[in-house]
Amino acid sequence: MAMGRRKAKPIPLFVATEDLPAVPSVPFLERLNAILEENGFDRFVEDLCQQFYAERLGRPSLPPGVYFRFLMLGLLMGLDSERRIALLVNDSLSLRAFVGYGVYEAIPDSSTLSRTRRLIKQDIHEQVLKWVLRRLREADWAERRQSVKDTTTLQRVGRKQMRGNAREFARRLAAAAGETAESAEETAQLDGTRKGDGSNDEQSNV
Repeated sequence: MAMGRRKAKPIPLFVATEDLPAVPSVPFLERLNAILEENGFDRFVEDLCQQFYAERLGRPSLPPGVYFRFLMLGLLMGLDSERRIALLVNDSLSLRAFVGYGVYEAIPDSSTLSRTRRLIKQDIHEQVLKWVLRRLREADWAERRQSVKDTTTLQRVGRKQMRGNAREFARRLAAAAGETAESAEETAQLDGTRKGDGSNDEQSNV
């Protein structure tokens, strides 16, 4: 067999839809997303987080349902850094599919995730995780022992990590970003209450 040699490849101007890479199947994430959608997860977190956003002013933010899916991936995989979460999702077709981004779409960067975390109070993070765990228990799935071969590790980690404290996880993300727990919590409170220059009504959202 002759040795293959790496060659530079030209970047095509156009790529047909059928030529895009297929998203690999990850049953664990597909089932998790199905349970979230069946129970109205996105509407739930949007209603819960509406208090932190302006009614009409400003460009649309990163949707709360998308942000919390990023957070769940961080919890599942033990990634205590928004930069690492964003990088991993950017490089994975299956993780892109879980958060709702196609291969042709730009993934939110770590600064967008950080701004969203600072906007939403930390106890809301814990409330969202408890809601998710409750729905998984109702689906008789959170403690399921059956594993699928290509996601065994992720399921094992998932069972352990999803029991963790989302508020504490948000604090670890803040620490990784060089923030103190107190400053992160204060920012969330101020963003929802302060008036005048710098308030939600004066600035555009994330």
